[in-house]
Amino acid sequence: MEDRFIEVLQCPECGKSNFEIFIFTKTGTLRYSCNGSRKVTMGKTDSMEYNNGIILCGNCRSWYPVKDEIPVMLRRELRDNQKDKQFLETYKDSIPEDIHYIYK
Repeated sequence: MEDRFIEVLQCPECGKSNFEIFIFTKTGTLRYSCNGSRKVTMGKTDSMEYNNGIILCGNCRSWYPVKDEIPVMLRRELRDNQKDKQFLETYKDSIPEDIHYIYK
């Protein structure tokens, strides 16, 4: 996910720009914090392992998948629950323990 996406992210549920970003890699999960007033530089990688992850709103705790480097920022009622479950199942070993509540 490119830095330019992070700069304009806003939670569709609460409108805030305070996020934790989890990027899934082959060797583990990278965790970043950012808010609307402070840009986070995630950097580039020399492989294609940084394509997927989760964006978690620090305000309302809503979560959004990152698929193929694209944040899927949709309100809950517009999301496909089956696709969300499939995404979570695919990355269950990469999701940190402290955010496992998103499975509910």
